[in-house]
Amino acid sequence: MDPTGELTATRVADLAYAVSTLKSKARTAVYLDAGNVLWRPVGEMARRLLDAGVQHSDGFALNVSNTHPTDHNARYGTWISKCMWYAVEGPEHARGHTDWCATQYYSAAAPNDGAPGNAVDSADPVTWRWTDAWFDQAMGTPPAAALRHFVIDTSRNGLGAWAPEPGKYTGDPEIWCNAPGRGLGARPTADTGVPLVDAYLWIKIPGESDGSCTRNTGGTIDPEYGIVDPPAGTWWPDQAHTLARNAAPRLTFNR
Repeated sequence: MDPTGELTATRVADLAYAVSTLKSKARTAVYLDAGNVLWRPVGEMARRLLDAGVQHSDGFALNVSNTHPTDHNARYGTWISKCMWYAVEGPEHARGHTDWCATQYYSAAAPNDGAPGNAVDSADPVTWRWTDAWFDQAMGTPPAAALRHFVIDTSRNGLGAWAPEPGKYTGDPEIWCNAPGRGLGARPTADTGVPLVDAYLWIKIPGESDGSCTRNTGGTIDPEYGIVDPPAGTWWPDQAHTLARNAAPRLTFNR
């Protein structure tokens, strides 16, 4: 992106064109990638999706190639859907203001007085009640039919996100990159039991390498595995076996 934002605007226009073009085809479902619960704040992601034409798609996708828990992403996705409604169809004074929405990082509904639990902490879902509280106070219950739906990638999130031992790495540990010890998550299904979640999908092929992960150690070896990781997109049997062994729910076989 250059300082004028020109390339960003072009990218958004390209996405909007892709959405409308793909949706014009028969039997084509289109979901825009919206990152995951610990990436962009709710309002920022809502604005990005609206700019990219999500209103002309089937919705958006969360947790692609990542390991964050399904329920955390479902909560995040619900907030995004409500935020888009709030800024487009909600109260007149809120039109265009996705930036007013509470997020996984901050909520104006919280006391924010420094006392434990009195502010939103992205690492502590218990505190997300303050985000829920803001949405309840600001918009009540939006019409269900007006909220955008989404899908969640559950291919590697059965055990949730990976966190290295405290102090093990001085730089970015790249928790998203070939996260060790993970497990398969919920099986692909359109029967999610969550009104806004159209499907749980294995978008990232379980066992497919993310590429070279060095945990910012300056070498070429991934210290979590003691090897140079396979190139991105390469089938990695050892990782596939680990994901299968650690599946949650457990894998079952008809024998």
